Amino acid sequence: MQPSPEDTASSPSQPVMQVHTVNESHSPVSVSDHIEGDFKEYLLRRTNKGDKALSLLSEGDLVKIVKATRSKDGTVQTQQRFMVKKEAILGVSHNKFDWLDRFKLGWWGMFAGGLTLTLVGGAFATLGPTLFGAGLILSAWQFADPEMIVLETTTGRHRLFMNRMGSDRELMACSMDNFSNSVQSLLTDGDMDTSSYDTSVEELMLGRAAKMQEAAAQAAAAQQMQMQQQMQMQQQMQMQQQMQMQQQMQSAMVMQGQSNQLVAPQPGQVVEPAPPPAAASGQTSLPAPAPPAKSPESEEPPSLDSPSESSEQESEPEPPSGEVEDDSPEELPAPAPPEQSEGIQHPPPPPAPKP
Repeated sequence: MQPSPEDTASSPSQPVMQVHTVNESHSPVSVSDHIEGDFKEYLLRRTNKGDKALSLLSEGDLVKIVKATRSKDGTVQTQQRFMVKKEAILGVSHNKFDWLDRFKLGWWGMFAGGLTLTLVGGAFATLGPTLFGAGLILSAWQFADPEMIVLETTTGRHRLFMNRMGSDRELMACSMDNFSNSVQSLLTDGDMDTSSYDTSVEELMLGRAAKMQEAAAQAAAAQQMQMQQQMQMQQQMQMQQQMQMQQQMQSAMVMQGQSNQLVAPQPGQVVEPAPPPAAASGQTSLPAPAPPAKSPESEEPPSLDSPSESSEQESEPEPPSGEVEDDSPEELPAPAPPEQSEGIQHPPPPPAPKP
């Protein structure tokens, strides 16, 4: 149920809370998705997480300021913070507080100097806390980066404070830069023109989409390069393993061939025995034992029929150089007569061979 124009123009309506169904998507919340009616939306502020939004709505003869909040369980709630008739609006002012950014070094200096004087004490015991408090407040305000919109109506001024800190700064910058043009058309024509704002937001979203695509392409390229490096490393490891296996097989074949040469010699090859170990130093070799002496009884007279055998058995010394060999046969010495013992008769020795 909408309030009558008279009540709207006389005083702003009380805040109205509406609870909507659960929104399962995690897209940024928008007031227009949860408000019924034919209206134009001008987004004033949205948090960087996208769970809160504050919009200015132009619907017929009314102007509304509505806030949408999405809870942790996904439930979206809308709150109507301000509603007034267009005819009751006398003027709109917008203050960006740019002087806070211009003199931010002064606020920081006041904060540091006041803190130092407070710790030192003495004659500056009173000035130190004053500078410290002023510098702290102004520095905090500068970090918050506030924006203030004042709506002047027939019932008075209505201030709306918004901080850029914690918000989508780029989107809020587009909103604040185009706010004056849109409100001016609302005051002159009664219709809020949001074309410049929509164009700026579209350019911003296209730029973000391009950045996201570029980041995605870079991430995909980096992932592909990483996969290629991993594949190259795997190929190198496989090649190393193959080379190691080939080396092991070659070494095994060489060792097997050497063992076959040592164990099984080739046909026709004579294996010579290993030479005896050398005699230890300082030891003299013993002479070979002499053959046992033979008794005269055991000696048999040489056979006359085989002179060649006797000549082979006897080794004749080589004649010295310069002497002529004597081809005449040598006379064999006569064997010594055996000793005769009493009672034993020995046969006479055989006659000496004739030359």
